[in-house]
Amino acid sequence: MGRALRTTIRAAFPMMAAEGVKTALGIVAGAALARALHPEGRGLYAAIVSIATTAVLIGHWSLNTSQIAFWPHRVLRARLAGNAVVIGFGMGTITALLAFAAAAACDPRSATPALAIALASVPFTVCWLNLRGVLLLRGRTRLVNQAQLASGFAQYLPILALAAFDLLTLTAVVACWAAASVPAVLRFTGALGARALRPARALAVRQLALSGRYHLGLVAFHLLPAADTLLLGFLHSPREAGFYTVAAGVLMLVKIPTEAVAHVCLPGQAGGTDSGSRAVTTHMLALNLVISLGCVALIAAGAACALPFVYGPPYAASVAPLFALAPAAVMAALIKPVEQHLARLARPRPMTMITLSALALNLGLDTALIPAWGATGAGVASSITHAVTAALMITWFVRSPD
Repeated sequence: MGRALRTTIRAAFPMMAAEGVKTALGIVAGAALARALHPEGRGLYAAIVSIATTAVLIGHWSLNTSQIAFWPHRVLRARLAGNAVVIGFGMGTITALLAFAAAAACDPRSATPALAIALASVPFTVCWLNLRGVLLLRGRTRLVNQAQLASGFAQYLPILALAAFDLLTLTAVVACWAAASVPAVLRFTGALGARALRPARALAVRQLALSGRYHLGLVAFHLLPAADTLLLGFLHSPREAGFYTVAAGVLMLVKIPTEAVAHVCLPGQAGGTDSGSRAVTTHMLALNLVISLGCVALIAAGAACALPFVYGPPYAASVAPLFALAPAAVMAALIKPVEQHLARLARPRPMTMITLSALALNLGLDTALIPAWGATGAGVASSITHAVTAALMITWFVRSPD
């Protein structure tokens, strides 16, 4: 176990470093953004990004699940990258147009140029996610790391430059966010080459059919942060949404090491036997539990001093939501390995049932807690929801046969 632990950490470290650099840039840029836009503007920015992120989640169609499921079939592997591009741009364009139309229908004032800019990036972001899934299965983490860094530089360096000249506006920040996925897509497609990007229509149909069985549940679960942000703005105020997004953004630091572990272990989960995948998943659960607890403890210890110092005195109000949301960060680190194992076994039903129930629970808790407690109530709701989801998924994993 000790040797396996050291091997995993060594393999994950470059990915942690790349994500760490991007996150560090994001924290510095986020501080500049928070000071320039103030909590109200930060909340509006979060709402726009939430709409675009929702379009990405829907357009992604959970394609990574079918990539994992078909990966053991060596003949099909060669066409997964080509399908990732075609499906990504096609589904991304459709969902971006639908999202803009839905926003305009619900509230014509929301159909702003800033929202249009954010949604224009959706096809590129979906394509990026699809290609990243294939490259992680191939074990090409170095290429993924390079694209991650390119994405971070494209998004955050312009924000810092604009902030230095006091030119940072809501539209400019959204444009920087939208530009982030373009360099990553160009890096991936350039490295793979035209031959590797040839699609296969029959396989694409099979992928869409299988991924669609997972999609509703996975979208429901990954919509939880967006639902929290939007409900905070609707049931309380954009100011509280701004406080919540800062707290959630800081806790995203926990995902740097835990997601790296999940990514480097993915080939071991997707290939080989079911019993081998189970052993890898068990190893990931133990490692992610230790890592996430350590990260959350460090973040919580410094939050009261660090948040007002980095983001400004008004953001002292983000400390309580951060503490309320901290358990959710630990639970999310445990959910990811089981999700990947479920995809390996091509068993969408348990995941869909659990995640749909999680969304319903979260919406109910948000409705009850946000009016009185604001961002802290949203954090409590998210932590309860993630704890229940993790407990159900791990119970399924333990009791299921190989």
